[in-house]
Amino acid sequence: MISGVQGTLEVRGSASVTINIGTISLTIFAPTSTISVLGNIGEWVKLYTYLYFKEENLSLYGFATSIERDMFELLISVGGVGPKIALSLLSAMAPDRIANAIASGAIEQLTQVSGLGKKMAGRLVLELKGKLERRWGVVATPISEEMTAV
Repeated sequence: MISGVQGTLEVRGSASVTINIGTISLTIFAPTSTISVLGNIGEWVKLYTYLYFKEENLSLYGFATSIERDMFELLISVGGVGPKIALSLLSAMAPDRIANAIASGAIEQLTQVSGLGKKMAGRLVLELKGKLERRWGVVATPISEEMTAV
């Protein structure tokens, strides 16, 4: 497992960054929230990472915080939720907002994220609500209108 990467930021794209770690440059997919907080090209950066391997696909995903990485891992543990949907969620909402939406059963809030339909949002709530309560101590709180704006 590659749990983190430190190096020089070479390229910043809309969905990924390239980091030089010496003699190797790695392309790392990341949510827009992470990409936006990285330094300038040429600066030293650090990302918490998750190595995704499925069939013939080997991809590295990077996050500004370990909490974002943990949420990513939790989201992709749900059947049918792949890295693309997990990154979309993390690009649209902070991990605590995702956790609160799932714990509160706020399917409408989750479906505002591009690529996430009502059925998948329901599956996230069904499969993750208990895990969030046990693992993160998240309990359902009422969703205010301010929180539903994505």
